[in-house]
Amino acid sequence: MTLLLAPLAWPVFHRRSWRFCGEFFLSQWRGIAILAFGPVGLYVASAHLSARQNVGGVPRPLPADGWPVARGSILRTGSDGTPGPRQGGVSWVGRADHAFYSSPAVCGNYVYAVGSRGNASRCFAWDIRTGQEAWSGGPSDFRVTFSSPVLYQGWIYCGEGLHHTPRARVLCLNPSYRDERSVAWQWSTASHVECTPVCADGRVYVAAGDDGVYCFDADPAAPPEQRLRWHVPGDRLSDAETALVVRNDRVYVGLGFGGSAVVMLDADTGRELRRTVLPWPVFTPPAWFADGWLIGMGPGNLLTAAHAGPGEIRCLDPDTLQTRWSRIIPASTLCAPAIRQDEAVVTIADGHVLVLNRQGEVVRQWKSPAPIAASPAVAGDMIYCVDHEGLLTGLDAQRLSPAWQVTLGPAGLYVSGPVVAQGRIVVGTPAGLVCVGSPSTTTSSSGP
Repeated sequence: MTLLLAPLAWPVFHRRSWRFCGEFFLSQWRGIAILAFGPVGLYVASAHLSARQNVGGVPRPLPADGWPVARGSILRTGSDGTPGPRQGGVSWVGRADHAFYSSPAVCGNYVYAVGSRGNASRCFAWDIRTGQEAWSGGPSDFRVTFSSPVLYQGWIYCGEGLHHTPRARVLCLNPSYRDERSVAWQWSTASHVECTPVCADGRVYVAAGDDGVYCFDADPAAPPEQRLRWHVPGDRLSDAETALVVRNDRVYVGLGFGGSAVVMLDADTGRELRRTVLPWPVFTPPAWFADGWLIGMGPGNLLTAAHAGPGEIRCLDPDTLQTRWSRIIPASTLCAPAIRQDEAVVTIADGHVLVLNRQGEVVRQWKSPAPIAASPAVAGDMIYCVDHEGLLTGLDAQRLSPAWQVTLGPAGLYVSGPVVAQGRIVVGTPAGLVCVGSPSTTTSSSGP
């Protein structure tokens, strides 16, 4: 700056130097221009680059892939494949003023979850390591929902609504935008969409309660008039609420009250291939186990399941839907089983956690002091469950005994299944998304 100002000041004090100053400027004008305007140019360029990177108000498009079905895969493990923690307390809480009824989805270092406040919802993303909120999106009139988000080819898919919500929607969200532009496409149904979508082969399949089952083209660039691939109406698929499963060009649908069946559809056309009628409503998403579909059922709903009477676990043949084996359980189960190697982990509404072998025999069991309405998660040598007392319990998988426990909050309706992500646990609660545990698994601890 001194070099820049000195030639300007010299003529003031030395009038005889005008000629010298003129010659100086003529010979050095390029350097003076760089010194004078270079910082301004850098500032403008930096601001322009920042504006391009902050499309929709986020630093960059967040990754959103690899979690295309409820609980992450048809094994329903609720894990990203990293070892589960055995120690640690609450690391962070996201959006404590929101209730999280659905389970999170994970992609890399980011966790996605839908939170509700009053009758309004929004989809959020956090950095698992820090708890910093990285993104939020959804329509301004997004209503409260049980549907969990799934992540597929860079997009977020989620349903809308509770049991009595009319004309709820299926939503495709773009994690590059925060405002209304985050809605890449949406489809209004004639009922609620509590079901978590399933994505496969470029399509999105979702159940819409009393409006049956839909299949959509997942490509956001597809023309709106070509979005719907097929729709099986509710008079043929009554009370289709649970998460679906797609395998070998077939869609498997569980039916609740008024249906009480599992139905196999052709994935390309929606044509019904087979149906097996069952004694109770089916609300558990099927899990792939022992080369068949493991399902749970029972007479209870979310509020009555613990005391409505016995339920049942069945393994169905994937081709015929015939029962391979079945087992009566103390109460209804509303949760997806989690598959760990050659064993299945089942949570029951009365608080039982059962481990079954491939023949359907109970090889280990443990009972929580409070009801359980959330799916378990399995990772490495640990099993995780959450009860209505707000207690997260990490069970040693071999002994099925508590190795670690953390209080998430006061007693309430805990229906979000825990998810193992980057060596931590993330789980929805009535008061925020909670991250607990230490990624280190070298030291174990027992007790609360």
